[in-house]
Amino acid sequence: MNQIINFKTVAGQLLNWIPVDKRHPVHDHRVPKLTTYRTLFLFLFALLQNQPSLSEFSAYFRKAKWLQQIVGFSSISDSALNRRLQRIPLFLLQDIYTDLMEVLIQCQLKQDRFPDIGALTVIDSTQLSLTAHGEHWAFIQKGQVKVKLHLGLHVYNEQNAHPGRAVFSTAGVADHDPEVLDRLLQPDREWPLEFGESE
Repeated sequence: MNQIINFKTVAGQLLNWIPVDKRHPVHDHRVPKLTTYRTLFLFLFALLQNQPSLSEFSAYFRKAKWLQQIVGFSSISDSALNRRLQRIPLFLLQDIYTDLMEVLIQCQLKQDRFPDIGALTVIDSTQLSLTAHGEHWAFIQKGQVKVKLHLGLHVYNEQNAHPGRAVFSTAGVADHDPEVLDRLLQPDREWPLEFGESE
């Protein structure tokens, strides 16, 4: 069954973390409407809505008067959205993510742990292909240039889990590599469990 989501409530939650009225001192120089934080807000909101394209989101935005009131303007083109997205500094997204994780971790610390075990970290990875002319350090063999993204999912009990740290490596590095585990785990607090490992 499809779940009906109150997007006004979702937007309100995003506003707690993205200051849409704030102008970035460097990246918003001479930017009239689509400032950095407004752009972040609109794109994250569109992702939560599963908007299929920028043009469809632009059409949705022109009808959503309440959303226009939040960002302070009434129309926007998909080409303008695309241009601004390319200029968004990624460290701002990282900062917002880190702030959210800190709040979430503090909440999870109050949750019960698995009896006699404590918290677990489920570790899995995926390989990402680069272009054929990618960096030489990611070369595997002719026609294959890949990196690996190792992820840790912190599991506190049967109902509570959240994403943890991520580590990039060359494709040949295993999830159980000591350096990977050192970066993904919090010492003395978590036990590693590799995805697909038998019970």
